[in-house]
Amino acid sequence: MAFPVSVALIEAAEAELGCEFPSELRARLEGSNGGEVFVTSDLYPEGDYWELHTIVDGSDRKRLARSMRASIVAETSSARNWTAFPQGAVAVGSNGSGDLLILASGSTRLWIWDHETAEIYDASPNWTRR
Repeated sequence: MAFPVSVALIEAAEAELGCEFPSELRARLEGSNGGEVFVTSDLYPEGDYWELHTIVDGSDRKRLARSMRASIVAETSSARNWTAFPQGAVAVGSNGSGDLLILASGSTRLWIWDHETAEIYDASPNWTRR
């Protein structure tokens, strides 16, 4: 079960990453830090469930343990070392197959980065589902 996260922690992550999250992502993180989101795209026209990365929340031991597993900051730091990962992009989720849900540098939309081709595809998250 995902916990909500404070606006202050979201803003701290944004400052560390040098970006501003889209309002839909911010609202989702505030209400449920992590969890799944259903996303459709040209790469996945039928849609697929993506695990959202978290904002590290050290307000108690349980939240810290759950939010440290795959945080947006840590996953982005790792992805930025990969060949062909878009410069300045932020990794906000994963489908478990190596592809990442990203916020491209300077964009207010989410995209899917295909790890095999390094192409990016427009993503359409359904924030209300799951």
